[in-house]
Amino acid sequence: MFLQWLVLLISLTGLVSAGCQPSKILGTGFKAVGYRYPLASKKGWEKDFLQKGYKEDGEIFSIDGLTDIAFHYTIRNNRLTWNYLYGQHLTISNFTIEYTGFFVPDESGVYTWLIDKADDGAALSLVTIGGCCNEVDGVTSNFAISTVRGFAGTGAASSKSTTAYLTKGLAYAIKIVTFNWNGPSALAVSYVSPSGEKVTHFDHIHQVTFETENCKKPPVVTTTTSYGTNSLRPTPGIYPDSDCSHDSTCTVVFVPPQTTTTVTTTGPSHGTYTPSECGNVDTCTVVVVPPQTTTVTSSPNNIYTAPGTFTPSDCGQVDTCTVVVVPPQTTTITSPDSEHSVPGTFTPSNCGKVDTCTVVVVPPHTTTVTSPPDNAHSYPGTFTPSECGEVDTCTVLVVPPQTTTTTLDPDSIHSAPGTYTPTECGKVDTCTVVVVPPQTTTVTSPPNSIHSAPGTFTPTECGTVDTCTVVVVPPQTTTVTSPPNSVNPAPGTFTPTECGTVDTCTVVVVPPQTTTVTSPPNSVNSAPGTFTPSDCGKVDTCTVTVVPPQTTTITAPPNSIHSVPGTYTPSDCGKVDTCTVVVVPPQTTTVTSPPNSIHSAPGTFIPSDCGIVDTCTVVIVPPQTTTVTSNPNSFHPAPGTFTPTDCGVIATCTVVIVPPQTTTVTTPPNSVHSSPGTYTPTECGHADTCTVVVVPPQTTTVTSSPNSVLSSPGTYTPTDCGIIDTCTVVVVPPQTTTVTTPPNSAHPVPGTFTPTECGNIDTCTVVVIPPQTTTVTSNPDSVHAIPGTYTPTDCGIIDTCTVVVVPPQTTTVTNAPGTSYPSPGTFTPTECEHADTCTVVVVPPQTTTITSPPNSIKPTPGTYTPSDCGVVDTCTVVVIPPQTTTVTSGPNSINPAPGTFTPSDCGIVDTCTVVVVPPQTTTVTSGPNSLHSFPGTYTPSDCGIIDTCTVLVVPPQTTTVTSGPNSLHVSPGTYTPSDCGIVDTCTVVVVPPQTTTVTSGPNSLHSFPGTFTPTECGIVDTCTVVVVPPQTTTVTASPNSINPAPGTFTPSDCGIVDTCTVVVVPPQTTTVTSAQNSDHSTPGTFTPSDCGIVDTCTVMVVPPQTTTVTSPPNSANPAPGTFTPSDCGIIDTCTVVVVPPQTTTVTSAPNSDHSAPGTYTPTDCGIIDTSWTAYAPARKRALLESL
Repeated sequence: MFLQWLVLLISLTGLVSAGCQPSKILGTGFKAVGYRYPLASKKGWEKDFLQKGYKEDGEIFSIDGLTDIAFHYTIRNNRLTWNYLYGQHLTISNFTIEYTGFFVPDESGVYTWLIDKADDGAALSLVTIGGCCNEVDGVTSNFAISTVRGFAGTGAASSKSTTAYLTKGLAYAIKIVTFNWNGPSALAVSYVSPSGEKVTHFDHIHQVTFETENCKKPPVVTTTTSYGTNSLRPTPGIYPDSDCSHDSTCTVVFVPPQTTTTVTTTGPSHGTYTPSECGNVDTCTVVVVPPQTTTVTSSPNNIYTAPGTFTPSDCGQVDTCTVVVVPPQTTTITSPDSEHSVPGTFTPSNCGKVDTCTVVVVPPHTTTVTSPPDNAHSYPGTFTPSECGEVDTCTVLVVPPQTTTTTLDPDSIHSAPGTYTPTECGKVDTCTVVVVPPQTTTVTSPPNSIHSAPGTFTPTECGTVDTCTVVVVPPQTTTVTSPPNSVNPAPGTFTPTECGTVDTCTVVVVPPQTTTVTSPPNSVNSAPGTFTPSDCGKVDTCTVTVVPPQTTTITAPPNSIHSVPGTYTPSDCGKVDTCTVVVVPPQTTTVTSPPNSIHSAPGTFIPSDCGIVDTCTVVIVPPQTTTVTSNPNSFHPAPGTFTPTDCGVIATCTVVIVPPQTTTVTTPPNSVHSSPGTYTPTECGHADTCTVVVVPPQTTTVTSSPNSVLSSPGTYTPTDCGIIDTCTVVVVPPQTTTVTTPPNSAHPVPGTFTPTECGNIDTCTVVVIPPQTTTVTSNPDSVHAIPGTYTPTDCGIIDTCTVVVVPPQTTTVTNAPGTSYPSPGTFTPTECEHADTCTVVVVPPQTTTITSPPNSIKPTPGTYTPSDCGVVDTCTVVVIPPQTTTVTSGPNSINPAPGTFTPSDCGIVDTCTVVVVPPQTTTVTSGPNSLHSFPGTYTPSDCGIIDTCTVLVVPPQTTTVTSGPNSLHVSPGTYTPSDCGIVDTCTVVVVPPQTTTVTSGPNSLHSFPGTFTPTECGIVDTCTVVVVPPQTTTVTASPNSINPAPGTFTPSDCGIVDTCTVVVVPPQTTTVTSAQNSDHSTPGTFTPSDCGIVDTCTVMVVPPQTTTVTSPPNSANPAPGTFTPSDCGIIDTCTVVVVPPQTTTVTSAPNSDHSAPGTYTPTDCGIIDTSWTAYAPARKRALLESL
C-alpha cells in the first residue's frame, strides 16, 4: 500500500512544473460572459455545444470580478421570463454563461473540483499542463468534467468531480460553461482544498497576464489504473484489502482515486497513451477508473463447494470470491484474443486504427441479477450483498449507470473478430457495438454450456475459463447482439452508419432506465424463486434484482411444480416457497432474436441500411413500460394481488408497480345492444353508449417471426422498403393519437373533419398528431408478388401498400372506404364539406402507427398515403394522440340502477364510479357489429344527434371507485379512501392524471348501457366514469374467488378480507388478457370487423408503449410459437401483438378445450377453428361465403 501511494506522489510531483507563473495579477474573480439561448431549444444536447456551440446565438453581457457564481431560480416551463442575474437583466428562462479565469492556489496539494448542481447542464475545464495563455478560451476546449440533465431537460444532472495536484502560486486556466434551456435554472460549483476545506467563494480566481505566452493546446491528461488478474492459486479472485487475510487465495486491487497520471508523447514503442494520442502507436490502452463503484459476478457452476461472489465485507467467508471495485465515470478496455500482432484497446475516437478494438465505459448505479438455471449445487441462487454467503451459491452484480458493454462474437469463423467504435464498425468482417442508455444492466448465464465452468466474470478474470460473459451497460446508446448460430460467413452487429456492409446486421436502440428479470421455468431445484434483498437466503433458491424506480415486469412460471407459486413484495418475499420480485426503473425495451429461424441470414439492421441485406429488423423504443402476467393455473383457492405490506398474508401474492400514461380499450365481447359507439368529450352522455380513449406517447416493440416460411422477411428503412418482398419499418416518436370511425353508422355521411369543420355533418372525427413518426408493417403473406411499403408517390403502384408520412401542422384527409356516394375524396380543411365524405387529420409532432390486414380477401388490401387512400378497396389510417385513461364498467351488476357519478355524488347510490380526466384527448373506436347502417363519431356539439355516443372528459386529481361486479350484498359500492372498509366490498383506484380507458359492459341487462360525462352520469342506468390522478392505487377483485365476499381494498385495508388485490400503476402501461374459461365454444380475440361472428369476441386496441408476446408453454400442437401477422394461421398455435407506441401484453388461454386456441392478427381472426365452432355447419358455410 505504501509503495502504491509513493508511486502516486512521485507521479504527481512530476507535474509540479505543469502550472504557469503569472507575471501580473490584473484582478480577482471570474470574467462572466452571457450568451443568448433559444427558449426550449434542444441544442444544448448537441455535440460540442458546451465546447463552442454556445457562442453561436450571440453575446448579451460581459462582467468582471465575479467571485460568487452560484444561483437558483424556480420558474414555470415554456414561458419567457426576465429577471436579474449578477446585476444583469436577461431571460433567466433561457441563457448560457461562460466563466473564465486562472486559479492560483494558496497551498500545494490535491484539489478536487466539483459541479454540485447544474440545471440544465455545465462543464468545467481545468488546465493542469501548459495553458500559459492570456486568452483562457484558447486552451480550455477539453473539459475535465461535464454534467447535463436528460435530453430536453428530463431527470436531474448528476454531481461530477475532477481531481488534480496543484502547486501554490502557479496559475491554472479554468473555464466553466452553463446553460438553461427552459424553466428552472441552477448552478453550484465548488472545490475541496488539500486541507479538506470546501470552498464556494472564489477569491483565488484571478485575471492574469504572462510575460511569455504559450497558447499551444495542452495535451489530454489520463489517469490509468490497472488490475491484477492472474492469480496462481486454485481460487482466483479479487478481494478488498480488509478481507485478504480470511482466504487462502487473495488478490488485492487497490484503486486510488485519480492515482496515476500518464502523459506520453507519440513514439514507436508500445505503451499507454492519453486518449488524444491513442492510435498513433501500434498498441494503445487507456483505462480511466475513478472511485465509488463495485461490480461482483460469481461463476455459476464452479467446481468448489461454496463458490460465489460477495460484497467487500463478506468476501473471504467462502473459498471463491470475486470483487471488482469500479469507480464512476470510467473507461475499461480489454482486448479479446486477436491473432493479430498488435491487438489493443483504444479510446472511442481512435478505435479502429488497429484491427482489434474494444471499448467499455461504465458509470455508477445499476444492478441486474439472474440465478443460474441448472446449477448442480443444492442451494443455487443470487443474493443481496448483505445476505451473500448464507447459501453456497451467490451472485451479486452492482453496476453504475452510464455504461457501455461490448461482447465479441463468441463462435466467429473469422480470423479477427472484435468490437469497434461506431465510426469504425464495418472495417473488419466481425463487428459488435453495444451502447446502452443509463441505469440498466442485463446479465444472463449460458443455461446449458458444454464447458465445465461457464459463468460471468469480471473483465480481469474473463478468459480464465473457457466460457466468459461480461455485461456492463452505459447510457443513451445502442445495444447490438449478433445472431448466435448464423450460417452466413460474416454475421455481426454494426453501428447505424455501417449496418449493411455485411450480410448480418443487428441494431437495437434502447432508451434509458430498464431491467427485465425472468425466473428459470423448469428449475431442477425444489424451491426456485426470486426474493428481496432482506429475505434472500431464507429459501433455497433466491434471485434479487435491484433496479431504479418506476417500472416492473413480472412473469409467473407457467407450470410450476410447487404448491404455492407466486410473486411477493420485497418485505414478504420468502414467506412462501416460491417468490419472485422485480423492481425495474422506467424507460425499457427488450429485444429477442428468433431462436430457431429456418432462414439463412436473419438479422436486424439500422434504418438507413435496412434493405441492403435480405433479413432486416429495426426496433426503436422509447421509455416507460410494464408488463405483468398472472399465474394462469394456480392450485390455490384464493390467488390474488396485494399491496407490498400485505403481500404474504395469503399463499399466492402478486404485486405490480407500473409507470403512468397509458390506455387500454376493449370492445364488449357479447353485447346485446344494437348500436354501441364512441364520441367526443362534450357530447358523451347524450347517447346511451359513450367511449373516449386518449393515449400518451413513447414506445414500440417489434419482434420478427421466428419461423417465417418466406425467404427473406425483414424490416427496412422507409427508403429501402420495397426492395425485397417483405418489409417492416417501425419509427415511433412520442405524443400520439388514434382515431377509428365506427364502421356501420346509421347516418349517410360519416367522416372526419378539421376542428373548425367538425360538427357541420353528423359524423366527425378529428385527430391531431405530432410530426416525425411513422410505423409501417407490410403484409408478409400477401397473395401478390410484390407486397411492401412505399413512399407516398409510389403508394398504390403495387397491390400491397403501407405508408405513413406525417409532417407537422398539415392536413390529412381520408375518405370512407365503402361509401355509397360517387365522389368520395379527401379535402383540405377549407374544402371539407364540399364533398359528401370528408376526413381531416391535423398532425402535430410525434407519432403514427398503421397496420395493414395480413390476409384480406380483397385483391389489393393495404394502407396508403392520404392522397392514395381509396384508390384500392382496403384502406386503413390510424393516428394516435397522447395522454390516457382506463375505465372498466361492472360487467354483471345485479343492481337495477348502477351508474357513475361525480365526486360529490359518489356514495349516493350503491354503485359509484367517477372519472375526471384532463381535456384535449379523444380516441374513437367503431362498434364492430352495429345494427345501424352508418354509425359514427361526432364532435362534442353533435354528440347525441345519433343513437350511439361515447365521450369521457377527465380532469386531473380525482378518485376512481369501481364496485365488485358479483357482490352478494345488496348495497355493494366503492367509496372514497377514507370510507373504504365501511362496507364489505371496497375498491379504490387512484391513478395519475391524463389517462382514460372505457370498456362497455359485455352482458348488461339494460337496454341503453353507456358511459357519460360527470355531469350526465346517472341520467341513464349504466354509467362509468374514471378519473385517474397520479401516484395512487388500483385494485381489482379476484374474478373467481371461493369466498362469499371477495373484494379489493385500499392498501391500509388490504388483508381485512381473505381475497385482496392491489395494483399500483405508475405511468405508461397496459395489459390485456382474454377470458381463459369462457362457456362458449370459440373463445378468442378478434378484429373489430370480425367481432360478433363468434359468440365470444374480445378486441384490444392499445395505445403506444410496448408489447410482449409469449406462446403457450405446453401446446399440444407441434409448432407453437409467435409469428408475424402474415404467418399467423400457418401453424396451429399463433400469437401476434401489433401495438402502437405505449405498451400491451397479450397471453392466449393456456389450457383451452379447443384444438387451436390463440390470439391472431385481425385478418386471421375467425379463419382458423377457434372462432367458428359455436355455429352450425350451414351457418359456417354462409359466413364463409359472405366473406
